[in-house]
Amino acid sequence: MTQHPHRAARRPLQLGGIAMALALLQAPAWATSYIWQGGSGVWDDPGRWTLLGVPGSGDTATVQGTGTGEVLVRDLRSVGELIINGNLASTSTLTAGALTFESGYFGRTIAQGAGGIMNVTGNTVFNGAFVQTVAYSSTINLGGNATWLAGNGRISVEPAYSAGAQSYATSVLNIGAGTTFSDLGAAGTSGFKVISGTNIDGTYLRSGVGDTYGRNINVNGTLNIASGNFIFDTGNYANTSRGTINVASGSTLGLANITFTQGSVINNGLVRQYGGNVTVSSGVQIGGAWQMDQGVMTVEGNHTLASLVLKGNQINGAGTLTTGSLTFNGGKMGGTSGALGGGTLAVTGTATLSGSSVLNVDYNHTLNLGGATRWTAGDGRLAVSTGGSSGPDAHLNVLAGATFTDEGSAAANSYKTLVGSRLFTNSGTYVRTGLGETYASGFSNAGLLRIDQGTFSVDASFSNTGRVHVASGARLMTYSNQFVSNGALTGDGVVKTLNAGTALTSNGSINPGQDGSAGTLTIDGDLTLSGSSVLHIDLTSNGADRLVVTSDALWRGELSIWGGADLSLQVGDAYTIASFSQRVSNSVFDSISWHGLNGNQFAIDYTTDSIVLRVTAVPEPASYALWALGLALVAGCKSRRGANTRA
Repeated sequence: MTQHPHRAARRPLQLGGIAMALALLQAPAWATSYIWQGGSGVWDDPGRWTLLGVPGSGDTATVQGTGTGEVLVRDLRSVGELIINGNLASTSTLTAGALTFESGYFGRTIAQGAGGIMNVTGNTVFNGAFVQTVAYSSTINLGGNATWLAGNGRISVEPAYSAGAQSYATSVLNIGAGTTFSDLGAAGTSGFKVISGTNIDGTYLRSGVGDTYGRNINVNGTLNIASGNFIFDTGNYANTSRGTINVASGSTLGLANITFTQGSVINNGLVRQYGGNVTVSSGVQIGGAWQMDQGVMTVEGNHTLASLVLKGNQINGAGTLTTGSLTFNGGKMGGTSGALGGGTLAVTGTATLSGSSVLNVDYNHTLNLGGATRWTAGDGRLAVSTGGSSGPDAHLNVLAGATFTDEGSAAANSYKTLVGSRLFTNSGTYVRTGLGETYASGFSNAGLLRIDQGTFSVDASFSNTGRVHVASGARLMTYSNQFVSNGALTGDGVVKTLNAGTALTSNGSINPGQDGSAGTLTIDGDLTLSGSSVLHIDLTSNGADRLVVTSDALWRGELSIWGGADLSLQVGDAYTIASFSQRVSNSVFDSISWHGLNGNQFAIDYTTDSIVLRVTAVPEPASYALWALGLALVAGCKSRRGANTRA
């Protein structure tokens, strides 16, 4: 059968028109801007877009005017540029060559199944003045550079969520490797913005002013804080860092809940913990200035800081943290057993401890002070705790060569407290100055305890194997009926026992005064010298040292008499070297040693209330020069000895 020629000619035209109409419905051949007409609907409905088409890979699509509704992407789609100023939902994958996210949602849907994915291959801009949300198991992958404009807005990437019987996994914003996300800061110096749920695989660059709070942030690449502050927020957030964080001078990295598993914190500004739990693992490099206001910091491995300021809560962990300087204004170290305990804080330089606060070096922790430390004036408390059943004891050590200056209490009639149970060990120099009293429970002195002003009081567990020097007007006293010194006691002040019926027992040496001049040291109470004790007395041109005991005295051990190089003796000269209320059991010294002197020239008289040294002869003129030479030699020996035994 022969086809009508006109009908045959019309058929290609009809088929071509249908194909063109279908093409118009799907995507035009040229780049076109499509705008959503408003309300809820599906992306692939051409009737909801301007131009009655569906945006394609070369087009610009603007989602706006959705109100409480949303635009749902149900299948694979791509556009050249996407502008979101409303709510866009997805259960599939949408690829955009560029993204401008003004406000609204991506993924705000209660549709069943996995959340949608948006891949951005080019540049992205987030409006910093508004809120952009990634919700309900959805993911945005940033494959190009992104800019978050200045403002006090929020990029909210929601965590796992349940709505009735339906559960949704965590939403994610991924900053891709090789890309840079530029955060231009808050609207002003007192403003802040918030970003959450973000994996930083590329570079996050924070500039501008104010604060950026990060929640559920994972730093796998680089976080550069060029200006302003970036803060890992407190609350129920799990932040991690295994990459590199750079903190510029004048900027702050704020910490709350974060675990540093690997990588480094290169800190030329300030790292400041506001709260929460911070863990520094052994494989992490940290440095610079750190400050801890609140929260718990757990240190694993060995780390070094330039400075550390402690204001509150707790530092623990089994690692060793070395810092060039320490400011200790509050909180505690240690107090945790097991793997979280057993740590050490080592201070190589200056340290300042607040004298008006309660400071704790708790069990299972050690504080080593290796530089110049100030415990400022105040009525506070410094406690070094025993562990007991909780764990090993704490220790605070003033290292050899270091100085610990106790600046006294707040007033002449007040006191501060040092609790150590022999866990506070001074192997350097402890200097007590200022007003009032320092009550030291369990103080162990293996170096020099120098009481220049005020009162330093101790209990029964006081240990002195070094030297205690009590200056004129100052006091060393005890509140216990047990008061023992195994080291040296020197100076011109007062050593006071509990009462007139209790004794200071000396198993070491007592040396009134200072080298080169006569001095008087007072024992206010009883005194018992053991067989190993030494009473060191200097005879000088200005007189002799004197030991005053206000109550009973038991004399044993060695009386050591030293002559000064300028000493001139006359027959009949008498020196009262000790006075007391009563001599117990008519006791006398076990031995007498002479240094720079000839003992045959002297007599020692024990009276009812004193010990008097009298000159009974002087050297013959022929032997005077030899005697003077010997005196000069022993004086040199005495000087060297005095450097090791006296203040």
